[in-house]
Amino acid sequence: MVDKIVTLEDAIALIGDNDTVCVSGFVGIGTPESLLRGIEERFVSDQSPRDLSLLFAAAPGDGKDAGLNRIAKEGLIKRAIGGHWSLVPKLGAMAMQNKIAAYNLPLGCISQLYRDIAAGKIQFTRVETSAAVVEGRRDIQIAELAIRHLEWVKAHRAPGTLSISVDIG
Repeated sequence: MVDKIVTLEDAIALIGDNDTVCVSGFVGIGTPESLLRGIEERFVSDQSPRDLSLLFAAAPGDGKDAGLNRIAKEGLIKRAIGGHWSLVPKLGAMAMQNKIAAYNLPLGCISQLYRDIAAGKIQFTRVETSAAVVEGRRDIQIAELAIRHLEWVKAHRAPGTLSISVDIG
């Protein structure tokens, strides 16, 4: 087995344009704050990395400036896939302003994905989920943005709701 432990600086340097960064943490617990700070500093000084995709399960932020809020910068992030957005308002604002593509998937599904990746069990064949979003809620706008950016999302509008079906496979 290859040693996968690297220094923080080396980890930050490995992240390239258009890469996907998977972030753990809930509020301030387990959030890789030093890594996120390093990504932010590198972007501010070098304008790199650019156009990252983020995957997170449970609100890795503090509701203000820490966690993913730190890297919610135009040009740095192009896509965010998350299960709980309440403590990442800067990232959420980017989604609501159509500055990034944003997807709100079930937190438990993302957590299970993390577990399966860590166990070496990940296999994507066909995953399907659906959700009904009530009109007037903020997440309907996130869902509609996702529909515009994903060809594998099918949507059906009925008065007062938006039903979304996602087929990955």
